[in-house]
Amino acid sequence: ELAWDSTTAGHAERTGGDPTVLHLPEILGLTLAREHLRDGVNVIALHGFNSDVNESDFLVRPELSVTRVVSSSPLVINDTQTITARAYRNRIWSAPETVTLVVSDQIASRANLVISEIMYNPPNPSAEELASGYDDSDFFEYLELLNIGEDPLSLAGLQFISGLKFEFSGAAISRLEPGERVALVRNAAAFEFRYGEDAAARVIGEFDDGTGLANGGERLALIAADQSTVQDFSYRDNSPWPEVADGDGASLVLANPFSGPDHGLAVSWQPSVTDGGTPGGTDTLRYPEWAAQFGNPDPESDDDHDQRVALLEFAEGGSPNRPAAADSIVRVRINPEDKSVVVSFRRSLAVDGLHFEVEVSDDLENWQLAGHEWEFLGTDPPENGTAMFSFRTAAPDGANYVRQRVILME
Repeated sequence: ELAWDSTTAGHAERTGGDPTVLHLPEILGLTLAREHLRDGVNVIALHGFNSDVNESDFLVRPELSVTRVVSSSPLVINDTQTITARAYRNRIWSAPETVTLVVSDQIASRANLVISEIMYNPPNPSAEELASGYDDSDFFEYLELLNIGEDPLSLAGLQFISGLKFEFSGAAISRLEPGERVALVRNAAAFEFRYGEDAAARVIGEFDDGTGLANGGERLALIAADQSTVQDFSYRDNSPWPEVADGDGASLVLANPFSGPDHGLAVSWQPSVTDGGTPGGTDTLRYPEWAAQFGNPDPESDDDHDQRVALLEFAEGGSPNRPAAADSIVRVRINPEDKSVVVSFRRSLAVDGLHFEVEVSDDLENWQLAGHEWEFLGTDPPENGTAMFSFRTAAPDGANYVRQRVILME
């Protein structure tokens, strides 16, 4: 072991003598000692000597700096990740920087991202909202997005280019898990006042440039970073679009959103069950959740013997334990002037995971999808969470029979 006053067997000459050391410090690489370092706290010791045994001055001012990555293993990103990092230099930490690294097959597209709810003409402010300064119903506008895919997806690079304006580069949430919903709003403070903290936590930003949602309907266009179209359609405020969404309390809700329905078709939309809508959430149930309230009947069972299986009772807003009158479920009207036939089917607005089809037949045995001769007319005003969906045909040689088919989605 070295004594406190040990001397060296030799020394390295420094051109210019000791003063040069003050300006050109000795650099000691620690690469050879890398295997001795460990996770956590390390102690690095320096043993210094004067240039000469008779020197009285001695100065050591060590500084440790990292000049290269010491890990021999690269960081591999196999799926979409949001990473936050910062640098440490001269005893000061930099501000944190966050970046979302996106796997290419998880970019937002028409296949995995839908506009699931639109509140374009909100209900008037309440007395409490007026007293708090939120005196314009437009303050409460919002639009909801939903990830209908099986994987997380990135919102990076998305932007609305028609209707409202919004660039997602500054969004508070940049990554959506499967089934996750987020909202864009007109006024974040007003939105939180009306819908509360939980809904406000799903807000990713306010509409840009003072834009909003037109009360009379308009085109909405959402594009990806590569300029490909994610959604592009126009909503309306008159029939066959749900008219109760035009200032009467309801929002526009995309029916069965996980099936990726065509946003441009009025039949793909229905009024919300709850006045004011459900931004960031849903007011619908899937069959297993509904069936649990009635002892989990099989979808094909008919325990109340009303000729309507449990799946139909679910689709129509009924009960598997209480018979339903047929005239409350289906309605047929004939216009004496043009002989057109209007058939209406009751559907629950609180169901999800169902696909509805209108089918026609000439013999009650062979059924096929109704063609273009059947026109969707819209819905009646909602009643107890249900509404009548009406279809009309003016074809003089049309089919003799028509029915509504309900398919339970996986």
